[in-house]
Amino acid sequence: MLKDLEQFSQVLICYAQSGAKIPLDWLMPLTAMVNAERLKIIKMPSGGKNAADFGICFLAGMLMAEQPKNTHFVIVSDDADLDHTIKLLKSYGRTAERISLKKEEVTTTIVNIKETT
Repeated sequence: MLKDLEQFSQVLICYAQSGAKIPLDWLMPLTAMVNAERLKIIKMPSGGKNAADFGICFLAGMLMAEQPKNTHFVIVSDDADLDHTIKLLKSYGRTAERISLKKEEVTTTIVNIKETT
């Protein structure tokens, strides 16, 4: 995962309920990314059903307004409902994709954005 994060200029992790487990070896690289303002970890104010999904939709819209036109959006989630967000981004002239992890349980949704040339 750390190598995947390096390819993006900005990564947002949006979650509603904690419980994610990360290896201790990741703490220093993740801290460096947070300090460089390349990684933001956002907890939803409440943990209801689809809270993280709604947060991702909100943040994607906000980022679309802030980021240059050539910014590519990647949503990492097994939830196919987020394809609606991908379609909306594309309808506004952005490039976007959803990548599914197909793991037993995904507790976080990650939006990666990078500028394309």
